Amino acid sequence: MPPNSRLPAVLTTQDLALAELCSARLDGEIYALGDAWCPIDVSDGPANRARTLTLLMPSAAVAERASAAWIYGLAPEPACHEVHLDSRARRHVAPSVRLHVREVNDPFADTLDFEGVRVTAPLRTAVDLALCRHQLGDPEEARLIALLATLVRYGGRQDIDEPSRRCELLNSVRGQRAIARFTAVQKLFEDQKNSPGPEAPIRR
Repeated sequence: MPPNSRLPAVLTTQDLALAELCSARLDGEIYALGDAWCPIDVSDGPANRARTLTLLMPSAAVAERASAAWIYGLAPEPACHEVHLDSRARRHVAPSVRLHVREVNDPFADTLDFEGVRVTAPLRTAVDLALCRHQLGDPEEARLIALLATLVRYGGRQDIDEPSRRCELLNSVRGQRAIARFTAVQKLFEDQKNSPGPEAPIRR
């Protein structure tokens, strides 16, 4: 690879041959990000993470749930990415072990645009995760509650009023389960607020 070449922020096999990409990674010139690679002087941020998903998801798809949490840098990359499409488009998507696609009525509601890639906003991501996950075992449930709390704060909120209101509108079993999860998030906020900080050193 030429030393002074100007490389795109996100590299794929359409930019360089796979052997060349692997060699550049071994040389410390690029690093793997999702299903793509980035030059080492390019930050691992939401925009670049979102762009790596264009290799997997169809056009007009929106990254959601675990994939959105990963794009925001709040969770590990999922083995199977999650996206949604407009249910009215009736598009056929080839099956893939790396991609789960669902259809929704409001695909672009409450989403953000990262250089042409749509991603559900943090609060919607929290609501979607709280609604979609079945009851989990204690360790997994605790990790989900912690992720929901992080997403709510990332969305600029310190309370659960807005996500709980969205869940209440559903008036369903999964809506009630999601509300219970956000109640646990609120308790987590209160516990963290009331927990004593490190003791001040004693001055002698």
